[in-house]
Amino acid sequence: MERVTGVVLYNGRPVAGSRVTFHGPNSPRAAVGTTNAAGEFTLTTMTSGDGAVIGEHRVFYHHIPPEAIAKLSNAQQEASAEAKK
Repeated sequence: MERVTGVVLYNGRPVAGSRVTFHGPNSPRAAVGTTNAAGEFTLTTMTSGDGAVIGEHRVFYHHIPPEAIAKLSNAQQEASAEAKK
């Protein structure tokens, strides 16, 4: 494992609330991080902030705008919040 941090920017501006996922063929599970207000993320695979398995990965980025989250049902919002942990 190696610690992995990064920043997500769009048009030079940080993107908050986005999910970054690294899928590696030799990893027991995906490494996931959620961007903060500055667009920064730290990946977690097994324990908070432990990073990702060393090697090649497919990287996925997913962003749900805050206004879209506001339209979700309470159950959907709770599931989204739980997935970000």
